[in-house]
Amino acid sequence: MVLQLLPQKEMELRERHPAYGFETVSRMFYDSEKYTASKRQYIQRWRLTASREQLKQQKRGVLIQPERQICVYVDSLVPQPFVESIKNALAQWSVAFEKAGWKNVFRLSSDVADASLVYGSILFRWGAAYNDNNYSKIVNPVTGEILCARVNMMDENAKSLLDTYFLQCALLDSRIRKDLYDVSVRQDIITAQLASLFARVLGMQPNGAGKRAFKPADLRSEKWLNKYGLSASVSSALRFNYVV
Repeated sequence: MVLQLLPQKEMELRERHPAYGFETVSRMFYDSEKYTASKRQYIQRWRLTASREQLKQQKRGVLIQPERQICVYVDSLVPQPFVESIKNALAQWSVAFEKAGWKNVFRLSSDVADASLVYGSILFRWGAAYNDNNYSKIVNPVTGEILCARVNMMDENAKSLLDTYFLQCALLDSRIRKDLYDVSVRQDIITAQLASLFARVLGMQPNGAGKRAFKPADLRSEKWLNKYGLSASVSSALRFNYVV
């Protein structure tokens, strides 16, 4: 049995839409007059709040900082190159939040006091039962608010891709030709993996079709890559641009 203490302040519900691509929570509504029951789905998301005056500024195009930032704690056991991978992955998502009107959404912390699964926090831990990067999150089952999350990461999965990376990219990447276990290559691979995984932490569904939306001719175009990237979705778990 699990007893979960929910926040006193409830987040505004946002009904599911097929274009959103978010995980959902379900609620049943009963009509005592028509004797019918209907199920509605609401998206999962983190709660970002600001004062009414700040929200007015946001509507005018001014970036605002949430009253409560999402605290990101990075385990001291994470090797420094992969701490940078975490920061780079978060930086990519910071750009997305800025497009939505929010700045400084994440607050990085190395304070041991933050190393617990508390409201409004994300923990990055080094090591897991599986040789892969994985996550878990706690969600308010009534409103869909994501309360906190945890990410376990390792470089084992990146190591397993190095042989494939060498075969597919060595002609263009001198780093892998000099050293099959080059740390900077693993760092780049983990950054991409974490950025994709972080979509799930933010409540998004995986989008396998996203990596098949672009044509090979598009992916061979430097102009296209600089403008659109490798995939139509960051949550498509694309490893690297093997077509190039």
